[in-house]
Amino acid sequence: MKQLRAQRWGYDFKENPSPPPTLRQIQSELMKEGKEVIALAPGDPPASGYPPSQWLMDAVTQAMKDGKHGYRASRTPELPKAIAKYEKEFSGVDYEPSDIFPTPSSTSAMILCYLSLLDEGDEIISPEPIYQQYSFFANYFKTKMCKSESFENDRWQPDLDAIRKLVTEKTKFIIINNPNNPAGAVYDDKTLKGLIDIAGEQDIMIFSDEIYTFLTFDIPQATSVAKLAKDVPVMLSNGMSKLFNITGWGVGYLAFHDPEDKMPELRQAISLLSGYCGRMSAPVAVAAAYGYQNWKRALNDIQPEIKDIRRRRDWLVNRIAEIDGITLTTPEGSMFGLPNCELAHGKVWKDDIDFLVQLIKEELVTFVPGSNYYSSGHFRVGFLSSDENLRIGFDKLEQFMKKHT
Repeated sequence: MKQLRAQRWGYDFKENPSPPPTLRQIQSELMKEGKEVIALAPGDPPASGYPPSQWLMDAVTQAMKDGKHGYRASRTPELPKAIAKYEKEFSGVDYEPSDIFPTPSSTSAMILCYLSLLDEGDEIISPEPIYQQYSFFANYFKTKMCKSESFENDRWQPDLDAIRKLVTEKTKFIIINNPNNPAGAVYDDKTLKGLIDIAGEQDIMIFSDEIYTFLTFDIPQATSVAKLAKDVPVMLSNGMSKLFNITGWGVGYLAFHDPEDKMPELRQAISLLSGYCGRMSAPVAVAAAYGYQNWKRALNDIQPEIKDIRRRRDWLVNRIAEIDGITLTTPEGSMFGLPNCELAHGKVWKDDIDFLVQLIKEELVTFVPGSNYYSSGHFRVGFLSSDENLRIGFDKLEQFMKKHT
């Protein structure tokens, strides 16, 4: 079984029979010793003090009281209708309810895309940094993840020429994560149109993860790629976890944009395989439909949270500018940023893992390694941490950098 997991997830146990401890394992050991570690990369609003709206929680209770417990309720037709309405009103994209495939989480929507499209030996293209689960599941499906660099000094915009050169006859789709986790990049319309042009020229699809579309700092919202795509097929992944602060409820969806019906077989495959991704609980599905019918109310409810996130983003940009050896391209969306610590690499630490291992051992502060996202020399910081933890954590980081560089 260990050999199978190694092969599927891209880790070679024969070559590395005793993998080094992960940061999470080191953190766990330190906590067992009674030490308090400050983790500065959370992405879970409810766990960070931002609960869902009471009216949405009441909707789940009411659904249970109304006897919504069966299989049929878990596939309530009201949910695709409500999501299609939300996409039209918020993103300006016309979807039919039959274009919407609810899934138990946005990750499940990605898996549904992979199940429907990929065969062993196929290829996917993604600009870096890449949300780690895209690659995990690409390894599982024995698909090659073809990575292209992005211009960190230009708002992390992708290198379109590099992406075009990566396309082969085995390429199935281009992944877009907009706004980006972990860099906080927001792709402008010119960039999105460039990606769409590449997909159209090469007759491939686009998979677009837009879970943070609503959460931008310097523009009203990020543009949904399907709004610009016209005749290029797009599979969109989204969900309720961040907009409604219900990360643990497991409500996502795959929206299929194919207005010219170029890929009817794919639509049939998605419909057939959606059952393999599981179904959400019936009361949650009913409440989710009610939530999307009232999405404007939900967006209004989280404005104080968005204000907090923006304020912390601004504080971090200014604070990191004060620390020698660390730089940060200003995040424009999502809940995260990706500071660069490469100036110290090769002089003191061999890579970001080495850097963060020493940091957690000496200062009891931890982040997520950038190499998790194919951006070695960086680390992810979250904007949901408390003001006090951010202040203490970055004071310790500055002290650490002064000591070693």
